[in-house]
Formats: sequence, C-alpha cells, structure tokens
Amino acid sequence: MTLHVSTSLADFAEAIGFAPAILLSGAYGGINIYIPNRIPPSHCLAKLLIEGGCGMGAVMTLEAIYGGQTISISPLTVYEELRNISLALTLEAQGCSVKDISQSLNLTTATVKSKLKKGKDIGISVRRIRHKKRLKGSAIEVIDRLFNPEYATEPQQQALPL
Repeated sequence: MTLHVSTSLADFAEAIGFAPAILLSGAYGGINIYIPNRIPPSHCLAKLLIEGGCGMGAVMTLEAIYGGQTISISPLTVYEELRNISLALTLEAQGCSVKDISQSLNLTTATVKSKLKKGKDIGISVRRIRHKKRLKGSAIEVIDRLFNPEYATEPQQQALPL
C-alpha cells in the first residue's frame, strides 16, 4: 500500500532542499507523482535533478524521505505569474501590441492589460536587451530572441591581420 502525501512547497523545500523542490515543482507541480523506494540514475526524476544541477545527493534524499509514497507537489503559480508579467512588460517595451502579447502568452487582452498595469504598479523591471537596435518582429520572435543565447550579444568581429 502506498501512502499519499500532500505537501506545501515550503515544506517540500525544507525536506529535500530549495533547488530540487523548485525543479520538481516546475516539472510536476499540480500533479501527483509516485516516488520509488529506489531511484536509479536512468529514472526521469533522477535525470531531472542531476541535469538540473542538484546531483545524485538530491535523488537519494528524495528517495529516503518520500520513497514508496505518492506525493502532491505544489505548482509554481506565483513564479509563473511573475514570469508572465515580466514577459508582457518586456514585449510591450519592444513595441509589441497588447494583441500580439496576448497571442504569444495565450492570455486574453484584458488579462495582458491587467498584468502590464500590475507589473508597473509593483515596479517589475523590464528585461535588458543587449542589442543596440530595438528588436523587431512578432512577439513570438521577440521571445525567441530574449531567451535564445545566440541572440544575447552581437557577434564580435575579429580584426584580420594586415
């Protein structure tokens, strides 16, 4: 018989550590997952924690505390809200319309307007873009440029020897 454990994100982070809790919440937040008694490195949970930089120690802690149980992991709703506000403000600063932003973030235009107002009211800063020129294109292209490392800086040209 497996036990079902419902845990808050704060309790979960206290038990297994902040970084593993955030990774697991980001990947599995809002759903129930079974934690095996033994988690091999090839298991999806181990891969997530190891590749996320937490290491095998986090995997062993997870199996020691929650092994053999089904747990409910809280979703990162607050972080998602702040991320959407930040993206909306950034896209607006790049000249995207509210309609473009709403389509890109899969939100209604009223929700985008509300997030823009909330972001300005609480003082969330707009992402700094290292391009000299303003990004142009659809909101989706702007998001790609913001989060794609190859767009982060303009390529440096090397001087050719004379």
